[in-house]
Amino acid sequence: MTVEGDRSITGILADIAEHVDTIVRAQFRLARVELRDELRRLERASMLLAVGLVIATMAMGFVLLAVVYALSTVMTLSAAALLVGLVTAAAAIAFVIAGWKRLHGITLEKTAATLQENIQWTKTRAR
Repeated sequence: MTVEGDRSITGILADIAEHVDTIVRAQFRLARVELRDELRRLERASMLLAVGLVIATMAMGFVLLAVVYALSTVMTLSAAALLVGLVTAAAAIAFVIAGWKRLHGITLEKTAATLQENIQWTKTRAR
C-alpha cells in the first residue's frame, strides 16, 4: 500500500532494520572502546604500583643499611635493625594502600553491564 510520493512499507522496514543494525554495531564498538580504556587505566595503576614497590625496595635496602649502622652507635645493632625494620614496614604499607586505592577505583562492571544489555537487546530483536 503506497501513496504517491511515499515510500513503501517494505522500504521503511528495510531502513529500520538497517538503522537498528547500525545502532547495535555502534554500541558494540563503544563497549569495546570503554573496555579498552578501563584496561589501560588498570594497566597504568598496576604499573605504578609495581614500579613503586621495586624502587622502594632497592632504595630502602641501601638507606636502611646506612640507618642501621648510624643507629648502632647509640644502641645495640639488633635494636637498630629492629627499629629500622618497623619503620620500613610502615612505609611499605603506605605504598601498598596507595596502590590498592588506585586499583579499587577501577571497575569494568559498567562496561560489562552495557555489553550484556546490548546482547540481550539483540537477542530479543532477532526473534
